[in-house]
Amino acid sequence: MIQINAAEGAVVNVTDKPINNVVVMGDMVQTKTVTVLPSGEVRTEVETEPKAPSSEDVPSPLRTEEAMHLWQVAREHGWVDDNLQPLVSQNKAAILASVMADVLRLSPRWRYFEELWGNHDWANKLSAAQNCKYYPDTLKEYAEYLK
Repeated sequence: MIQINAAEGAVVNVTDKPINNVVVMGDMVQTKTVTVLPSGEVRTEVETEPKAPSSEDVPSPLRTEEAMHLWQVAREHGWVDDNLQPLVSQNKAAILASVMADVLRLSPRWRYFEELWGNHDWANKLSAAQNCKYYPDTLKEYAEYLK
């Protein structure tokens, strides 16, 4: 390990591995990675992303054993990310929520997805999706895998 003087008079310990600094700011996580290249150039990358929900952040009806199986299938198919946030359009997310609500027998049907995804318009989004060409195929695909 060597030390170099960085801007603003700070001393940076340099190793052959990047140095990460993670800061949680409310609902966001900022990761700052500092890498020193062989030339001595210091490269800094900053990435900000939503904080992964803890089990307490996921409404209890959406974290049952059955629900967790559905989430795993949804992750495997690229419909949601590891934070259980939709990776598909909001209309397709509404179809996904509707199918999951049916399988999990949720009542009220939208409440828990509103809490998890932070949107309060899922019924209207599903209605809009039902008027799209992709609706029958998307509904069939989700229903087929989320049994």
